Amino acid sequence: MLPSGYRWEFTQVDEKQAQDLARQTGCSAALARLLLARGIKDAGSAASFLHPDISLLHDPFLLKEMDKAARRVLQAMQQKERITIYGDYDVDGITSSSILQLYLSSKGTEVNVYLPDRLREGYGLNEDAVRRIAEDGTKLIITVDTGISGIKEARLAADLGVDMVITDHHECPQELPQACAVVDAKRPGETYPYLYLAGCGTALKLVHALELLQRRQMNTASAEDISFPEQLQEYLELAAVGTIADVVPLTGENRVIVSLGLAGMKDPVNPGLRALLEVSGYDFSRKPSSSMIAFGAGPRLNAGGRMGNAGRGVQLFTSRDPHQIAAIAAQLEEENEARRQTETEILRQVTEQIESRPQIRSSRVIVAAGRGWHHGVVGIVSSRVKETYYRPNIILSIDGEAATGSARSVEGFHLYKALCSVSDLLIRFGGHAMAAGMTLLTKDIPEFTERINAYAREHMGEDVLMPVLHPEMKLKPSAVTLEFARELELLEPWGTEMEEPVIVVEGDISGGQAIGKDRATFTARISDEKSGLKMIRFRSEGWADCYKRRTRGRAAGKISINSYMGTESVQMILSDIHYDMDPDARRLLQYFSLRQTTDDYQKLCDRQQKLCRKDCVDSYLLLKGSMDPRGREGTVLALELYAQQCGQAAFRKIYALLQSCLVFEEIGLLRFVSSFGFLRYTLTDLRNLELHSSACYRKYFEN
Repeated sequence: MLPSGYRWEFTQVDEKQAQDLARQTGCSAALARLLLARGIKDAGSAASFLHPDISLLHDPFLLKEMDKAARRVLQAMQQKERITIYGDYDVDGITSSSILQLYLSSKGTEVNVYLPDRLREGYGLNEDAVRRIAEDGTKLIITVDTGISGIKEARLAADLGVDMVITDHHECPQELPQACAVVDAKRPGETYPYLYLAGCGTALKLVHALELLQRRQMNTASAEDISFPEQLQEYLELAAVGTIADVVPLTGENRVIVSLGLAGMKDPVNPGLRALLEVSGYDFSRKPSSSMIAFGAGPRLNAGGRMGNAGRGVQLFTSRDPHQIAAIAAQLEEENEARRQTETEILRQVTEQIESRPQIRSSRVIVAAGRGWHHGVVGIVSSRVKETYYRPNIILSIDGEAATGSARSVEGFHLYKALCSVSDLLIRFGGHAMAAGMTLLTKDIPEFTERINAYAREHMGEDVLMPVLHPEMKLKPSAVTLEFARELELLEPWGTEMEEPVIVVEGDISGGQAIGKDRATFTARISDEKSGLKMIRFRSEGWADCYKRRTRGRAAGKISINSYMGTESVQMILSDIHYDMDPDARRLLQYFSLRQTTDDYQKLCDRQQKLCRKDCVDSYLLLKGSMDPRGREGTVLALELYAQQCGQAAFRKIYALLQSCLVFEEIGLLRFVSSFGFLRYTLTDLRNLELHSSACYRKYFEN
């Protein structure tokens, strides 16, 4: 994986406002700036933000049709009707189903859970499942995290004498299903104060409403009492897991749910959740965080639905048998490892396909297809491809005459709209701006690829393909202390629309080295005259070779506290390194990295004076002299660092090197991949330089 160079766009805040907020709250000026950047402008809002409280949860009956939903469910509970919860196979669906099943079962209600099979049935309600549920004696279906598009299925259920209560959080179609109640904060005309609940958050609201309704009927609570009962803490923990995993905004009510749920995970009420955290490697002596769910518990829970049966996740959370809980947690750990291996192999094949086929590598939207790729894993592979190439991409698994795939996009390119432009080629598709899924005929893949790239050329500007960092402040290395890092922790939990702050630190960079079993983790230090700060970056092969020498630069990253053998130290999780360099040279590097997807590099080249043969020879000697002597696959050259070393001649020398690379590639001497400030290359043949056989040489170099 090549390092990704970023364009930095600093977040601006009003310094006077920051000083005023610091005085009002008693916090530091740095923390006040970060609060302002997150829309927190006064002391009251800051107190609610920094110290979330259960009282900040809204009245569940403010949701449209929540009253109807709760009354129909309560009727089923009181009349001993059989209830089936119909959920989704992802983490949000699993936690939603578990919350509702645990609550209904605790009230003595007969309840089943139905989660569709990811590979056989796909997402959402389906008519065969509705028929089977009806034949099983169910009188009420409650959907969680799904159902808002189930118009035909709701109609079928009614014909079969089964009522349906729909709870969902996805975007609503123009026509809503005909059901006893439809609860979705995104439904048209909704006036609920917060619109971004996950499916599990909506299920939590239904449980809260049911509890309030029963208390009012028994005259143990007034109509004004909307307090969240303490005995429902277990459901807050599960809702926090689903909310984090579903990548919904961690603002407003979601922040309250996640903050309080994470606090409970220090000593989880739910034994299945405790077992899941244990197999994920969570240290219960440490403060729970959203990252431990996003990168630990969440993927393991998802592995059940991706590789096998998602229903085991519900069993894990609803069982009270310690032996069964331990067995399921162990199975999920095994399946997560199988998922990793499958993902690694598919990613290897996808990368090989991209690198070996220029027509794929040069596409604005990468489309890769292969037979037998696991349907449950291609979405994760698509995310990895986006990380590596920063390109919208679609990964298709071919199974006979049909291909099913997942897609991920980058900011600024609306994936769902792009798919709508080729909808005549798709059997089915769905999604949103950043992620989607689709099925099409195998024979249509070439036309699909051509047309979606034509759409991208029309609707995607060059800047869209350049990743952007949004640093929020600049500090000296000595200012990044443990105290500062602990103050940053007050802003947690991190997540969508509540991103962990990116800090820029300027100083002398030294001690670059590769560590870890695969030598793919990069560490270094950045120092000022007072002290230094450790930096670490994962999956960064080649960085140590680029930064062996001491040099001055600016590092951007996220600040964290590292605990090792009882000792805490502050470190930066490194995102990018910048150096002072000629702006035109920087633009040249950016255009070059996108040369196969935009016209800007070609236009810039056509405006330059011709180079000479010596430029080509010097570039060859530079590449040869920089080659990794250990013979690993490819050498990484930091072009931005090279440009800095070239001083005033940076633009010409960088231009000569890049043009020479194109010449060498054309004559079969060089294989390379560029990513903004970096070049990974391999000299494939050390024969004499037959430069005139290159069209690029004839066009841009003097004879």
